[in-house]
Amino acid sequence: MAEEKRFGAHRRVPIVDAVRGVMIVYVALYHLLYDLVIFGLAPYTWILHPAVEGTHIVAFSTFVAFSGVSSRFSRSNLKRGIEMVVIAYIITFVTWFLDHEGFVRFGVLHFLGFAAILFWGMEKLWNALRKERPLPKGFLKVWNPLFPITMMAGYVLTYYYIYKRSYPVEGLAWLGFPSPAYYSTDYFPLIPFLFLYLFGTWLGRMIMEEKLPGWFYKINIPGFDKLGRYTLWIYLAHQPVFYGIAWLIASMK
Repeated sequence: MAEEKRFGAHRRVPIVDAVRGVMIVYVALYHLLYDLVIFGLAPYTWILHPAVEGTHIVAFSTFVAFSGVSSRFSRSNLKRGIEMVVIAYIITFVTWFLDHEGFVRFGVLHFLGFAAILFWGMEKLWNALRKERPLPKGFLKVWNPLFPITMMAGYVLTYYYIYKRSYPVEGLAWLGFPSPAYYSTDYFPLIPFLFLYLFGTWLGRMIMEEKLPGWFYKINIPGFDKLGRYTLWIYLAHQPVFYGIAWLIASMK
């Protein structure tokens, strides 16, 4: 009799939730620092410190990758993606209402929403193609190790050579080619981050199919795994709270 799987498509893996919990705590602390800076309660040089910048790159890269991991455990990436896109554009409207120039045009929630929808479509297409025409013999032996390498290479190369540059085009900032006049207070375009998200979907499949060592499925960071189940709601709630606290402190000076 085949051994029963410890984790199915909709069951939770403690360390996956825990990593997401750690990342959302980091995001909250970073935004708190940012709010303190914009209200003059902390020097701007703190955000530009190499240690802070380096930590930030590692943290948001991990956050995006583990969002891809989580997509493998989602009941419906289409529904999840649409919900995030709707919430993201509500944030766009609210931030535009507060500041017509410095608002969120295409931030992390926009990206995660569209990435989930794209992954849903890719899965549907992949499954349809496999039903229509069987894969060549030995294809998966080449594809399985090649895919994550290609995705990570794509992320690193496009991050350093395309991301955070401006281009003489309009309307393609969402893709990763912002014009010189484009500005978004939170900016996560499809290029380079979709490569990292797709790498996460590969890692998620490895986790779901129990291809990682047994200890991986047992480790946890107590407390953070609980936070990791509610990252979206924590993300939505923390910034207004921290912004309000920073504003209140600044107004009392």
